[in-house]
Amino acid sequence: GVAEFHPDAVLDLASPARAVPFTRRSPDPLLQLVPLALLQQVRGAPPAAGLAQQAQMLGGTAAPPRRDAADRIAAQNHATLARAHVEIERALDAIAADRAAAYARAGITSSRRP
Repeated sequence: GVAEFHPDAVLDLASPARAVPFTRRSPDPLLQLVPLALLQQVRGAPPAAGLAQQAQMLGGTAAPPRRDAADRIAAQNHATLARAHVEIERALDAIAADRAAAYARAGITSSRRP
């Protein structure tokens, strides 16, 4: 799997999935490569239901199945962003400004925003 990170990702709170690029803002553009086998291992198959749980399922009294791990993480991140996006954006902007200053001290120019 490939996850892209970019310093100019904008906040879009329309849905958890649309907020993901903002949570991946980074000082410089980059790609994160993750072996698909590792992603499958993390997600894993749900455990088999025991007899008591099967009876609850058949009787309609079982708890709803857990959502996919990625969906749960995205929903939690979305809730956090909705609540604290101003502070988060301020911190990310401070990191970007520090990066621009460090690059300037090293004589590196960039068209990226500070």
